[in-house]
Amino acid sequence: MPGGSFLHMKLNNAAWLCFRNKRVLHSALILCWFVSVGYAHAAGTLTGKIVDAAEGATPVHPVWLRLLDPTTGDDIPNAAVNNNPDGTYTLESIPPGSYKIFYDAYANATGFADEMYDDVTCDPCDFAENGEVINITDGVQVVDVDMVRRPMLSGRVTDEADLPLVAAEVLILDEEGNWLNSANPPGSDGSWSENVPGPGTYYVRIAAESTPEHIPEIWNNQVCVNCDPLIIGDPIVVSGADIENINFQLSAKGDNPSDDPPDGSSEGIDQAALS
Repeated sequence: MPGGSFLHMKLNNAAWLCFRNKRVLHSALILCWFVSVGYAHAAGTLTGKIVDAAEGATPVHPVWLRLLDPTTGDDIPNAAVNNNPDGTYTLESIPPGSYKIFYDAYANATGFADEMYDDVTCDPCDFAENGEVINITDGVQVVDVDMVRRPMLSGRVTDEADLPLVAAEVLILDEEGNWLNSANPPGSDGSWSENVPGPGTYYVRIAAESTPEHIPEIWNNQVCVNCDPLIIGDPIVVSGADIENINFQLSAKGDNPSDDPPDGSSEGIDQAALS
């Protein structure tokens, strides 16, 4: 019957349309899957080696590498890595974008100054102001780093008989007399050393409470209990090289503490022993 043939034709056409649309939908789903996978894997990798700028091939370790927001200086979550003993590092799965990189050496007491990309020495660093912006894309980017060693101050702390005072605390002060940090405790021979942030003017003194039986001093050979370093002390000007022989030879206190010489005095200090 004509009506039956017409109905049969309509059903066949409907079936074909369903089949064709299903194929289109399936293809679209596959395409969307590939696109989503592509975006999911669009990530960059930073790799390189961190070395001593003065010695070239000598690795600096450990250094903590951190990615920062280029505007605020805030840390990017899950975007930090410690380098390897051979100086190499690899930081993976970085979303493409603009960043700053901070190389934290000071916190690890390596003796090197902190840096930001691209070889910008700053100690301390202002994350928002210092450093240059790096644009990270998908793929691998090689960024090698040359780190600058921080100057070192060193000397000895002894008594009048040249015996080491291992309990003495050596304080490093900045050009305004503010405390920066304490040196490593003196060794068995009374020797001490400490890195300073970089070229500049510093003062060095002995913490009064660390030597209760000896007269505390500020370098060079001046009594300093509660002294003003800028008035009493001799400035130590660092141009970049290490400075040695910042020595202290502390005199014993008298039986009556009130007899101790006043701040700024060299009374009671054995000048002959210091010469």
